[in-house]
Amino acid sequence: MNEKPFAGVLFASDYDHTLSAPDGTVPEANRAGIRRFIDAGGRFCIASGRS
Repeated sequence: MNEKPFAGVLFASDYDHTLSAPDGTVPEANRAGIRRFIDAGGRFCIASGRS
């Protein structure tokens, strides 16, 4: 069994109202999910169309 099932996987997320709540904060549930993903070998980044 692979200890890092997401090794080699990049997850790119938009920020506004995808990752963030309407008030602009990032909910704890989203932060926890990102931490679990990274701990499982994944890489995470923000992808935005803003300059």
